[in-house]
Amino acid sequence: MIVLTGDVEAAYDREVTREGFIVIPQVGQVQVANLTLGQVEDVLYSRLGRVYSGVRRGAGATTRFSVSPARLRSNQIYVLGDVQRPASYRISAAGTHKIGFAELRVGVPFPAWALEIARWGTRPANFQEVIYFGRSYDPEGAMARGLVDEIVDGGELMARARSAAERLAAIPPVSFRLMKEAMRRPVVERVRASEAADKAVREAWGSDEVRAAIRRFLKETFGTDTR
Repeated sequence: MIVLTGDVEAAYDREVTREGFIVIPQVGQVQVANLTLGQVEDVLYSRLGRVYSGVRRGAGATTRFSVSPARLRSNQIYVLGDVQRPASYRISAAGTHKIGFAELRVGVPFPAWALEIARWGTRPANFQEVIYFGRSYDPEGAMARGLVDEIVDGGELMARARSAAERLAAIPPVSFRLMKEAMRRPVVERVRASEAADKAVREAWGSDEVRAAIRRFLKETFGTDTR
């Protein structure tokens, strides 16, 4: 189980493959076989820090994480924060891992970017369920709700992702950029119109009530509210 709090928000559940790695969206493969918990943390500081600039050691960190085993031979991963470059096409490996948005289950409100990214990637009929209850879904459940676009066998994941990326890369960049901007323009406009709401969200994240909810979630999930 990995929980990040601060500038970044998302939720994933990943099983360790037979080859000994987990796959974290945006981060990629992370080798964890034969590592102690402390060594896994060292690896995650490096790998997460390449994608989320707030992940670093020391007082200057704006994104922090904790990690602990969720169950034998698998990890459940929660990433909390704002991912500002959602994928163009989302492919999941088949398996027992979970995908979802855990913010309200943790007790924190969504910043505008995070909420609009969640809205973009969720079927409208399922949006309230996904957000209000903070549930995590297996790949089939996630695809039924629009959280992923395709499911493939684990051994085929990287090849299929590379194939999809190459197909998109073959489109003239200016054409792809203009179409993607047009498709997501409503998302950007809603975010820009949410400045006042975002200020209230930032204030809520620092409130005693929300901090108590985060500590309660960590204690219920990990048995402790401190690293």
